[in-house]
Amino acid sequence: MSTIAIGVIFLLSVGSLAGGLAMNFGLVGRSELVVLGHSGLGAMIILLNIAVISALRKQRPIVLSDLSFLLFLTILQTFAGILMFAEIELASLVHLVLSFFVAASAASCLIIAASGS
Repeated sequence: MSTIAIGVIFLLSVGSLAGGLAMNFGLVGRSELVVLGHSGLGAMIILLNIAVISALRKQRPIVLSDLSFLLFLTILQTFAGILMFAEIELASLVHLVLSFFVAASAASCLIIAASGS
């Protein structure tokens, strides 16, 4: 069951990355609805990650530390996204780079969870 939830986290993070890239390269306008949807995906990733971590806490699987790292990266990415609203140019670059790391970390968690270790 946790593998399915981690797979959903992975799909949400890839969807968020795709939406962020589309906004960054101008394929989609930065309207309020698009930014709200992108932020909502980030919130869903954080909430689902917290739920999976709390559900797996008693079992202590090996993927738990990777999920905690994924949560840490997602929170850092969220802070960089908030700083983007303050028109800080470096925050946009940090947010974009962290988006790739979040998607890669979610893929790593999915592989570890699917292997059954």
